[in-house]
Amino acid sequence: MKALNENHIEKLSRKGIGIKEDSIGLTIELNPKGMAWILNFISELKHRNISLTLTLLKEISAYQKSKKWKELRCKITSIEAYDNSIYYSHVFYLNGTPPKMFFSCDPVKNINHFTFFHENTPFKIRNDLQIDMYFSKQESMKLKQGDLIIENG
Repeated sequence: MKALNENHIEKLSRKGIGIKEDSIGLTIELNPKGMAWILNFISELKHRNISLTLTLLKEISAYQKSKKWKELRCKITSIEAYDNSIYYSHVFYLNGTPPKMFFSCDPVKNINHFTFFHENTPFKIRNDLQIDMYFSKQESMKLKQGDLIIENG
């Protein structure tokens, strides 16, 4: 993690972004607060196809809320499939922007954690990077009941 020092890691942690390194590579652990910081930062860049890199995380560690800050909204929609199983689709969006579905999980999955894959993220992911999203038990219960989670960072 050459680009990040302990100060950067601490600032990111306070923003809901955790970083773990092992022999396979880096894992970035997000909660809704962390997703709010990343999506707001990316939205202010006004570039498409942004890659989530250590350099970008370093910039996010120093990033402060601006007048353009938008709250993050998370919701899960449930869909009954042909076999009477319930599938869940996770939707994230910044208030005032179109909702985007980034992940669907099958009925046996726990909705309080999932891993983003390269094709279902709001940003590009390097091959040696894993992005995990976590919800607290309370957030998971709200989502499963069809409630909206609002995170303002």
